[in-house]
Amino acid sequence: QFLDKIPSESLDFDVTGSFANPNVVAMFLALSLPAVLYLCFKAPTIYLKVIQYLILLIVCIGLLLLECRTALLGGAFSTGLFLILHFNTLKRYNRKYLFLGILLIGILSVPTGRQLYLHKKDSADGRILIWRISSQMVLDSPMRGYGTGMFEKEYNLKQAKAIQEEKLSQSELKNASFVLMAYNDYLEQAIEGGILAVILFVAMLLSFLHSPPKKEKNTTTLISTVDNNSSSCYVAYSGIASFALMAFFNFILNAIPVMFLFCVYTGILCANN
Repeated sequence: QFLDKIPSESLDFDVTGSFANPNVVAMFLALSLPAVLYLCFKAPTIYLKVIQYLILLIVCIGLLLLECRTALLGGAFSTGLFLILHFNTLKRYNRKYLFLGILLIGILSVPTGRQLYLHKKDSADGRILIWRISSQMVLDSPMRGYGTGMFEKEYNLKQAKAIQEEKLSQSELKNASFVLMAYNDYLEQAIEGGILAVILFVAMLLSFLHSPPKKEKNTTTLISTVDNNSSSCYVAYSGIASFALMAFFNFILNAIPVMFLFCVYTGILCANN
């Protein structure tokens, strides 16, 4: 698609993957990064390692071409978390170095975040408007919500009323359009099902993220598969943590390939814990 050899699925984007919205494929690739890295580290031969690292390169190129900011953030987070768990970084290095590393990441995140915002400023401003109106909807009906599947109808009625009553600024009017989803699954759950729905959603995620999987110590009675099982748990844990993060910025629950991979990761954790 980037080389115009395969037509894009959308007139609005040069590269979309197999879907009309490039975000779906991009978020799937971001969530798959821990698994790809795991296969790179565990490949038994040089030939397989070359193939796996080539796949990793293709996935990274795909993420860049799809230009999904949520996926870039989620991919960086899932990769970093997996590497920390896999190499046992928290115990291997002095805490002061870890603190300096976190501080450096925090400093670099400011200009990086600003650049990502400016790269698609109109899109970012549009989402800020969606989040502002969605937050007000939650405050208007915090307990009952508006009903499952009713976000699209209720949000657009709320936005139309705000426009009619001239409550939006000129810049917000410029970015107002017909909206299908909240681009924040926590907000959308709260709007449709009230506070109880978002509490249940968060509780589900926390049930998998309450503590990182721990690598067991080697003893004479343990077999070599222990380390492999631990590493696969690190893959799943990193993927689910990235899922929870990306849910703040996009429509994760409505992206079927992403939800499928999330279910695979939850299955891995349930099977190994």
